[in-house]
Amino acid sequence: MYFYVEYRPFVSVGVTLLQVSQALTGHHDFLDLYKHKGSLMFSGTYPSHGGGFMLFKADSIDDVQSCVQNDPLLYLGIQKCTITPFSPDDSTEFVLNLWNNTNAQCE
Repeated sequence: MYFYVEYRPFVSVGVTLLQVSQALTGHHDFLDLYKHKGSLMFSGTYPSHGGGFMLFKADSIDDVQSCVQNDPLLYLGIQKCTITPFSPDDSTEFVLNLWNNTNAQCE
């Protein structure tokens, strides 16, 4: 199954600029980890208003929740996310198959 994960800007009271900077570094490490595992299909940012999205391949929404809870942007309260099941149409399935060179799932 595929899951669309949308991040929205949200900064908790008391989060410093240094913490945001460190969280972004950790976020990029998070993205790299799940790309290498094969469970993060692709991701991108919304340059006009912050936040962004990811497309995950996983067995369940709980598996995706387990993955994203490791992202510093979320656990430090800098962003919030929603996770939505995603059913690709034929053209999207073709693109996903190009990226999907592994059967890895969120662990």
